[in-house]
Amino acid sequence: MGILTDVLKNMFKKPFTIDYPKKKSKISVHFRGKIHVDRKKCIGCYLCQMNCPTGAIVVNKKTKKAEVDLGLCILCSMCAEVCPVKCIYFTNEYENQVRAKNKLKPRKR
Repeated sequence: MGILTDVLKNMFKKPFTIDYPKKKSKISVHFRGKIHVDRKKCIGCYLCQMNCPTGAIVVNKKTKKAEVDLGLCILCSMCAEVCPVKCIYFTNEYENQVRAKNKLKPRKR
């Protein structure tokens, strides 16, 4: 009889989870969402590429601009910390789902 009582009680309680995606969570100021490279500011110094532990950041040899493979990025922030012009930063975007893995790689320019 105890289980039926618990089921009936819980049917009328407010759920613990949020109603995602209708309601979004509050994001902390220290949250590391999707990484972004401001290509206009990038000076092509290779520091981000040298400090990336997974090889997710590569500086394009033609354009001398950093490009990020989001499929390899572990959001460690080492690239953002060493960037002298602060062109690499994390956004509040956390919905990074894609259907094909190749969409996470930088576009060919």
